[in-house]
Amino acid sequence: MKRYTLAGAIASVFAASFAHAQQAPAPNPPVKKLETITVTASPLSSSEETMAQPSQVMSSEELRRKRASSLGDTLAQEPGVQSSSFGAGAGRPIIRGFDGARVQVLENGVGSLDVSTISPDHAVTVEPLRAQQIEILRGPATLLYGGGAIGGVVNVVTDAIPREKLDAPTGAVEVKGGSANRLRDGGFDISAPASDSFVLHADAYKRRTKDYDIPGAARRNDPDSPVGTLPDSAVDSTGGSVGGSWVGDRGFLGASASTFRSDYGIPSGEGASISLKQQREDISGELNNPFPGFVKAKIRAGFNDYEHREIAADGETATTFKNKAWESRLELLHQPWSGFEGALGVHVQDRDFSALGEEAVVPRTKSSSVAGFIVERRNWDAFGIEGGLRVENEKRDPDGDLPSRSFSPTSVSLGGVWKFKPDLDLHVSATRSQRAPGIEELYINGAHEATASFEVGNPNLGKETAQTLDVTLHQSGGPLTWKVTLFASRIRNYIYAKSADTNGDGIADRVDDQGTLQPDGEFLLQNFTQLEALFRGYEAEIRYRPESHAWSVRLFTDGVRGTLDGAGSVPRLSPSRVGLDLEGRLGRWNGTLTVVHAQSLKHPAELETPTAGYTRVDAEIAYEVPMEKGRNLTLFLQGTNLSDAEIRFNTSYLKDVAPAMGRSFQGGLRYTF
Repeated sequence: MKRYTLAGAIASVFAASFAHAQQAPAPNPPVKKLETITVTASPLSSSEETMAQPSQVMSSEELRRKRASSLGDTLAQEPGVQSSSFGAGAGRPIIRGFDGARVQVLENGVGSLDVSTISPDHAVTVEPLRAQQIEILRGPATLLYGGGAIGGVVNVVTDAIPREKLDAPTGAVEVKGGSANRLRDGGFDISAPASDSFVLHADAYKRRTKDYDIPGAARRNDPDSPVGTLPDSAVDSTGGSVGGSWVGDRGFLGASASTFRSDYGIPSGEGASISLKQQREDISGELNNPFPGFVKAKIRAGFNDYEHREIAADGETATTFKNKAWESRLELLHQPWSGFEGALGVHVQDRDFSALGEEAVVPRTKSSSVAGFIVERRNWDAFGIEGGLRVENEKRDPDGDLPSRSFSPTSVSLGGVWKFKPDLDLHVSATRSQRAPGIEELYINGAHEATASFEVGNPNLGKETAQTLDVTLHQSGGPLTWKVTLFASRIRNYIYAKSADTNGDGIADRVDDQGTLQPDGEFLLQNFTQLEALFRGYEAEIRYRPESHAWSVRLFTDGVRGTLDGAGSVPRLSPSRVGLDLEGRLGRWNGTLTVVHAQSLKHPAELETPTAGYTRVDAEIAYEVPMEKGRNLTLFLQGTNLSDAEIRFNTSYLKDVAPAMGRSFQGGLRYTF
């Protein structure tokens, strides 16, 4: 019961304060309309333009167009972001070459509480169909969200817990079908006032696909490979949530319960699949002027019960993964001190992870962390600075004879924004952040069918320490806008899985399921180790939109290089890309064309197979049906990978056996009210 104690105690303070609050209509429009680009993951409610740290918000029509079956694939064409692409059912965001535990995935500011960092075949339990807004924070965000955010943060904002009063019901319904994977999906969300001060919410979705079409053979250089269709790439997902909030003139306090279920294939050629389910409860609240000296208090908490079964080709369950976790955050925004505005916070996490069965390669481990942080900001006429400090204590306690570990990561940041012209500003941020090793990096030991690897952890691993510098020049306002970002991150004790070559023949060692060396073994032998690493790269985009807004053109590019001290490149790096977006509108018709070219990877890691470049072409045409005021019906037809290119992502463990989907067409409608 301890997981409910902290959240319940804080919530009771909110409830007591609300009980004495005078009712008044909310002065702002409902959050779901997303008419601003406020980054809710920032405790200071910053915008993209005012944050020293590079950030981006995806919402509205852009989010509708780019939604995919996984969160990683939804964001895969954003500058600096790619996907781990483990088939259609699992894809985690990769930011600037950082993946897994270095990228924190949040839902409404609280972690996803799943096991997607353990292995790339484990799905993220955050559904893009439920998203109202997706926020991307590039670079270290460890001050707010812990060492798991050393590479960045993806925060998915939903309406599960309403935050504003409503005068009438609002919501949306969307349905869509597709050709290459026989897609059938749809969902709805609705929020409605139950009284003057209480708002209810409900949403649900369903997605079903079959094995998707590919433009050639599944496995490279294999005459016996399946051709035309990728086996074991089907997905069947369903989920939803119900929630409610008490909303007054001083804030809100609400709760929600949600479910996520997904059955999806693992297209590694072994006939395996995963059956996943998660039950989750969340609490969220904000209170204006809670105590003398403070202008706002925020509470966010999440509790979950997660389980997934890894099912072999014969239908038997090979391994069952379970994860019970809770996470609570309290943020207090203080009144200005000598011109500084800021927030103090406490962040508590607890996790009980277990794996049972023949592939139980990670022992049952209990993990916990307690952290305190402070962030401050000071603005002048044309210049602003911000900084922060986070101190944390993390523990890993495995079953058996393996050693328990304790870590004390400390992170500090300093940045500034200089608006040296009305529409031209310079953003600079420097961060020293630390990350404790994850349980898989410390304790894994055994064969994993999905990744075809035999991974050996190292219980003696130390903390990673990253020193990162970001510099962004941003032109906003007027028909021509652009942004250029340069970044570099030097990481001491960088943790990675290194392929072994014990006989020095230049070929990665392979072993059987017991770890015995065999030239034709089923599994690639990988040992977790640490070296100093250097990541550096760029992101840039330029957009021209005339005052008529009838059309626009956007060019963008990104690239990252990661090297290990004396050991070549970091494995599975993202290749450099360049892209073009064209948008046009004529009356109620609008259309988009997107072309993205990814280069072949020029500097593959040691023992890594080469990956060819590709060009992907996507397009959409949409029509807005005339409706009464406040309602909108959009009919759309989309085409993805129109050139039917063979696309293999270097970021994927399955690049040699599972290419991306070939040419596909999707049609659907979205109705909002």
